[in-house]
Amino acid sequence: MTKKILLWAISASLVAWATQTMPLQAQELADDDYSYDGFLEPAEDVLVAAIEIGRLEQLNVAIGDRVEKGQELARLEDSMQVVSLEAAKQLASMRGELEAATAECTAQQKRAEQLRILASTGSARPDELTRAETDLMIATARLLIAQEQQLGRQLEVQRQEVQLERRRVLSPLSGVVARITRHPGEYVSPGDASIVRVISKESLIAVFNLPASDAIRLRVSQKVIVRPRTIPREAQGTVESIAPSIDGESGTIAVRVRIQNIGESMLPGDRCLMANVRQLSDLQAQEPGPRQLRTQTR
Repeated sequence: MTKKILLWAISASLVAWATQTMPLQAQELADDDYSYDGFLEPAEDVLVAAIEIGRLEQLNVAIGDRVEKGQELARLEDSMQVVSLEAAKQLASMRGELEAATAECTAQQKRAEQLRILASTGSARPDELTRAETDLMIATARLLIAQEQQLGRQLEVQRQEVQLERRRVLSPLSGVVARITRHPGEYVSPGDASIVRVISKESLIAVFNLPASDAIRLRVSQKVIVRPRTIPREAQGTVESIAPSIDGESGTIAVRVRIQNIGESMLPGDRCLMANVRQLSDLQAQEPGPRQLRTQTR
């Protein structure tokens, strides 16, 4: 009988220890432990727009497709940019003028050197040497002009490459295509250049409007418990921001909580609940699990 009592006591101690050390997100709270209603939104939500204007030539994604950062989503009509780039490359490849200027400069340099030697022995007139040195300076200047023109043509190739690249619409983040606003054949104008909406579901933001008396109890980086309505599972979130002012009409303060959406099971737009701030304050002070907290508050 004594052994049974001893085994029962050990089992109870192990259960109590496991309850206290269980991770916050692995335990469940009762429905009455949740006091605040909010909604989930993607942490990153980008309406991707074209940099240039023109007709949309190609659309490479559909709603629901996963995309990586830098992936091409769409492309504008770019035939003019392609031709301009080829023309710039052709000009940059022309080296006749540069080679002619180089040859002339080399010849004038040799001539000037010979005249300097002859002038030192009195075999050449001073005006001949002066003329040769002037011709060398002119040839050197022409070579410099040819080199600068060649550099300008190379830079023009780079500029045309950038112009062509700007016809591509690239994803600024890794995520999922949520909406398509333009289709091939439609014109992309400066006033409305958006083409694709991309959202990231890896992390979500839970937005709540808490009573001011409760919101002031929270701190940025504090851990809180959030539960979506569609998928009834608890998730641990981190307070990302607390509005610096109270909304005069509702008497609430906006609080944003970041949640890591492991497995992407939670969906943006879903309603969600957050545990009562007073209970969370006690929880962080005592560091028990939610199950022990519920036992203490009932």
